[in-house]
Amino acid sequence: MNIKFNCIIAGIAGQGTSLISHVIGEAALAHGHDVCGSDTSGLSRQGCDVVSHLRLGQHVNSPLIPQGKAHLLIALDPAEAVRYHSFLSAAGRLLVLDRAAEGGEKYDPAEMLEFLSSYMTRPSTERYARKYEGRWFEIIDTASLVEKCGSPAFLNVALLGAAAEKKFLPLGPDDILATLKKQVPAEALEAHIRAFDAGRGLAE
Repeated sequence: MNIKFNCIIAGIAGQGTSLISHVIGEAALAHGHDVCGSDTSGLSRQGCDVVSHLRLGQHVNSPLIPQGKAHLLIALDPAEAVRYHSFLSAAGRLLVLDRAAEGGEKYDPAEMLEFLSSYMTRPSTERYARKYEGRWFEIIDTASLVEKCGSPAFLNVALLGAAAEKKFLPLGPDDILATLKKQVPAEALEAHIRAFDAGRGLAE
């Protein structure tokens, strides 16, 4: 990977943003890429926002992604997508759940999604040049995904599966899954794999 890939993962404390970041990072390391990142999960309280910066490539020196330089934003809460949307590049991609996280701030998710839809569908020469054909922005039906996962606790892994299957990441789903299997405790592995596959199914 000669060109750096910058990913921001945003959510609410307790949603597992750090697990997503860790799995992507470990998968990239296994393929010989440099990895650098930072997250606020250790500094947050339940209900507070958390964000992970993850940078992959060769000779990655800084853990923080500059404004307007992220290739991907994975958001487990619509308000957090709005909070960090300015980090996306003009060709950046966004994957966001359509429901506010339990225990987080009370607000109307529809207002946030309306803003994001307007922002993400604005004309972009960079997107057209890459022939994304509208695949740069995905709003995920949270209720349907929870039903497939079996629990809201695994929405983070489901979004990871969706990002990998939709080729929003520079690593394939099999690479990500192999790393996930190494990172998750044996007693919880089956549930995590089911959630990952549920996310992958969104790309069908």
